[in-house]
Amino acid sequence: MQLSPLIDSFVLHLGTGRNYSLHTVRGYHTDLDQFRVFLAARKGLRDQEVTLEAIDITSIREYLAFLFKRLKRKTIA
Repeated sequence: MQLSPLIDSFVLHLGTGRNYSLHTVRGYHTDLDQFRVFLAARKGLRDQEVTLEAIDITSIREYLAFLFKRLKRKTIA
């Protein structure tokens, strides 16, 4: 299953189902979209080709390492 529609569905749920603020919803959407783009680059895929199955523990750890090289711990948390 493609990741983009899942991200869209999740952030819609946060905004409508959980009543999160627009700012919070945008933040989640941006963060998840950046992870999707990272996965695409790591796996040699186009952004829209990233699937849920592409996510594994190694990819998550690589992404966190990528973030820690660029951002402060507080920002990542």
